Amino acid sequence: MTHKSFLLIAVLLVLFASPAFAKEIKVAPDALRLTMKMDNKPLPEIAEEVYRQTGYKVVFDEKWNSLTVTGNYTNVSLDEFFRRAFRKQNTSLLVNDKEKIVAVRFFGDKSFADLLVNAAPDKGSSDIPEDIAALHREQRAELQEYLRDPESVDPLSGMKLVDIRAMHEQQHAELEQMKQDPQAVDPASGASLGELQQLHAAQQQENDQLRMNAQAIEPESGMTIGAIAEMHSQQRAELERMLKDPNTIDPVSGMKLSDIWEQAKKTE
Repeated sequence: MTHKSFLLIAVLLVLFASPAFAKEIKVAPDALRLTMKMDNKPLPEIAEEVYRQTGYKVVFDEKWNSLTVTGNYTNVSLDEFFRRAFRKQNTSLLVNDKEKIVAVRFFGDKSFADLLVNAAPDKGSSDIPEDIAALHREQRAELQEYLRDPESVDPLSGMKLVDIRAMHEQQHAELEQMKQDPQAVDPASGASLGELQQLHAAQQQENDQLRMNAQAIEPESGMTIGAIAEMHSQQRAELERMLKDPNTIDPVSGMKLSDIWEQAKKTE
């Protein structure tokens, strides 16, 4: 490996730092502003709009393709946009200004290194000169070789990759063990997991009893459960009667059901 290639990989690895050390690199330039109105907009479409407005490519694990976001943002920076738009998700953000790539990593996703490696241009890309594409392929191969070598050292922590992986596996095992321990304490409530489980079971039992008690009061309507059930039964019966009556008027079209059925038969 050449000295130049080694320096290049060292720089890339600084950018690829694991979020486990809480040292994500956020270099979102304030000069790049976004304005976007979203109503259940899928993440891939958001990525396309970010690229259209800023020229930055957004990369993420493809399993989040179906994630939708709602919100209106006017003249906000890249960092602010992703921080606010995905505030309900546990995410980390890394912006590579040199390559114009925004990597969005959700909790439990692959590492930033994998996201950025996969974002590198593929062979035969029509809008990238072949010499640059070849350089990217070489860099990607060197980086993958580095990541596969357990003796490689993370430049931020000074730890070997194999030791970092072992530490992560141990942390995961401890977390799973804590979930199974009824004496483990939930940091948000201060209650033990066993106490929380008992509380949830009691709440579920109360809800079940409430649904079975016809005299219980439904808090939103102020009606008894029995009265609500009777009302729903009457509504179903009335709807069934209306559907059987050919003279019933469809409220959308203003036509009789018999006329609608006749038109449907003609179109078959």
